[in-house]
Amino acid sequence: QKERALSGLLGQGDVRGLSLMKRISQATFDEAVKENTDEFGMDFDEAVKEALEQFKSQGCDLSNISINENTEQGKDDDKK
Repeated sequence: QKERALSGLLGQGDVRGLSLMKRISQATFDEAVKENTDEFGMDFDEAVKEALEQFKSQGCDLSNISINENTEQGKDDDKK
């Protein structure tokens, strides 16, 4: 219901609804992908898809998330 209401607001150009969404960090997303591969034996693509679905179902804003080769390892910051 929350997503439907938010879509309606955004579709009308009303951005007030954006505050209803929770934004997760890249590190949180990367850790979820890593957990999916390590604990559930998923391959990278499946782990990313599952993480995306889970966070979307919780109403999270994923607009700041990027998916790259470091996502799987959960080590985005280690390569800098």
